[in-house]
Amino acid sequence: MLKSSMVNFVSWAKHPVVLLRSQAAFYQALKTPGAVQLFNAFYQQCSMPKQRLLHAAFAKIFRQRKPLHHLGSWKGDFAGAPYTIPLRPAHLWLDWDTALSLNGHDTEVKQTYLYLLQHYPIRTFFDVGANYGTHSLLLSLAGVRAVAFEPNPACHGYFWHLMEQNPPPQLPTLVKKGVGEKTGHFSLVYDPTETWNGRLSTSPAAITATQKQVEVEVLTLDDYTQDNHVFPDLMKIDTEGFERQVLNGARHLLAQQRCFVLFESLRPTAPSEGQEREAIFAQLTQAKYFLFQLPWQGEPQHHALQQTDFVTSSETNFIAVPGTFF
Repeated sequence: MLKSSMVNFVSWAKHPVVLLRSQAAFYQALKTPGAVQLFNAFYQQCSMPKQRLLHAAFAKIFRQRKPLHHLGSWKGDFAGAPYTIPLRPAHLWLDWDTALSLNGHDTEVKQTYLYLLQHYPIRTFFDVGANYGTHSLLLSLAGVRAVAFEPNPACHGYFWHLMEQNPPPQLPTLVKKGVGEKTGHFSLVYDPTETWNGRLSTSPAAITATQKQVEVEVLTLDDYTQDNHVFPDLMKIDTEGFERQVLNGARHLLAQQRCFVLFESLRPTAPSEGQEREAIFAQLTQAKYFLFQLPWQGEPQHHALQQTDFVTSSETNFIAVPGTFF
């Protein structure tokens, strides 16, 4: 019955009433012994687009509801490598969200990772804005050396929890600093239950009752690579609007290393944000990179985005591919 309900939900999830009723019914269904394992098996059989839909609907069902006990563990795999997420009652809001996020969040990014791993020698991965380290975990399990940059101290404990539960062939390096266009100390404002949305600023900012603010150290990727002699073949940048500053601090790296760059760029809602995208496009194209929407599956150079297409795109995730790969 649970599997039948899930199939029906996938077809009708865009209807708000169906969504709310499905969430309530699904929470009750999970109280049945074996329900988590049944849903887990169904989820693994779904395509990534359906996993994305299920993640969007159900990943946060334990935020406002009582945790359930004895749910066991969530099991999945990425690029043929298995992973396990223990579903602990005291941390269920985060464990459950993480379990569904590993394959179901930013599926276009995960599909691009899989393509790159299959077709290119990806040895080193830079995870800029690592948050809890889910991307670093997936790439590490696939045998890639990961260097994760995450300044938020609220994320570091769970980062290592994921690695301890799923020991990769080589543990990632966690750099507990932010990344920008210059070194220094910045203010980081974040919501403790939504740490992904942390934002860096050069000076303390006004915060709401639900936010926290900490001072963090910021470095540049040019300095880090030169000081540590570690250079990425693949880089992911997700810094909630701070992407241009990250790229500004990586000019020499981008010119010399010619790595794949997956990056987030928030949808323009004001002229100033459109200018931000124009600056990102100019910087990457001047460095002889070509921009594509995701998932990128080896599309040729003539399919690359033009400036207007990039600036006006409603998408938020893109890849910059070095011209040397065409």
